[in-house]
Amino acid sequence: MSASDGVNASAIQSEKRSAIIPCCAAAEQSKEIGLLPAGSSLVLREVFLRGEIPRGDVGRIVGVSSRTGQKITGTLLSLRLLGSPTPKAPLRLSFPSDAAAYYFPNLYPAGVD
Repeated sequence: MSASDGVNASAIQSEKRSAIIPCCAAAEQSKEIGLLPAGSSLVLREVFLRGEIPRGDVGRIVGVSSRTGQKITGTLLSLRLLGSPTPKAPLRLSFPSDAAAYYFPNLYPAGVD
């Protein structure tokens, strides 16, 4: 790997992180008004960065018990912000149209579905 590869990889990681910030900010705002449980933004960020996470990692990511992690997972799944092909499969981002405001704030004018 050359020095330029390191710069390119660093630039890509920086772009990925800046794309996450709106998603996490929207999740934090939703937490404040009671739509999402505390720690949801951390889980969404981790899934965004890694592509998928094992269900059992949610509690560790948020720093809570495994039972609380299961509740967070259940909420994110029921809101379709995360998806999983089976009840035991890893968690992945889900992109339902009503979640566009969470993942891509300012992409569409407010109130447009």
